[in-house]
Amino acid sequence: MKIFKELTIILLVTFLSESISKGLSLPIPGSILGMLILLTFLLLKIIRTESIKTVSSYLLDNLAFFFLPAGVGIISSFDLLKGNTLKILIVIVISSLIVLLVTGYTVQGLISLQNRKKSN
Repeated sequence: MKIFKELTIILLVTFLSESISKGLSLPIPGSILGMLILLTFLLLKIIRTESIKTVSSYLLDNLAFFFLPAGVGIISSFDLLKGNTLKILIVIVISSLIVLLVTGYTVQGLISLQNRKKSN
């Protein structure tokens, strides 16, 4: 019964986020909005971490299976990608560098902010 309750909470947040995204015609996908809503609920302690721990751990442990359809889609569309290989690789490298830099600066900023709080 505990797993059913946890799954219900996650599915309700998913349904809420998809409804908001589609109902308000937001440019943000429902899945991203759902993560933000779930984060907000967790931070405000509307939902306790223990309330979704088992199901969320299971979903994270099996995350690779959720990428299989995307991988199959890429393989089935390989002919479309064949002529643009260099462009795709350039975009992948540049976007990876941007993510790496933004993540690094964010972590450095958070560490310095944490150090300032400790010193005060």
